[in-house]
Amino acid sequence: MKLTILISLLGLTCGSVPILRTDSSNISAPDYNNLTVTIVRAAPANWPMPLLNKNWTGVEFDLNATVAKGVTLIKEAASNDANLIVFPELRYPKGMADNITIADHLQSYVDNSIVVGSSQWQTILETVENENIYAVLGFSHKEDGLLYMGQALISPEGEVLLLRHKL
Repeated sequence: MKLTILISLLGLTCGSVPILRTDSSNISAPDYNNLTVTIVRAAPANWPMPLLNKNWTGVEFDLNATVAKGVTLIKEAASNDANLIVFPELRYPKGMADNITIADHLQSYVDNSIVVGSSQWQTILETVENENIYAVLGFSHKEDGLLYMGQALISPEGEVLLLRHKL
């Protein structure tokens, strides 16, 4: 089995020539003899740059914008013939490294954590299905008033194959 890895750096996929899809009739069955994986290394929407920047003045999380950016990355990976796209841990909205940063943004973080079954979640599932690709998501998962570090594996049919909370 040939393994090709496409690495996305800040939203730009490297390693292959983009193939534009204008309609779904061009989508062929995945070639499982040639596994192509896109590994995303991109900041969520509104994230202060560079990635380890400590200046959060005026920064607000935006789950809808982050999901929209994720949709763009999923489409880009699929257009580059990826079979699988892997997002980093806590991509939606994003993890925080220290308590000082968290203090002023905690409520925004909680408010912008994803809820399984929400419209944002459905948008991700529909995009994965439309692009005929497997996806691994890392996200801040809000469920029953609690936050979890969640991870999901989604099939090209838009089905959640695995949903887990990290401890």
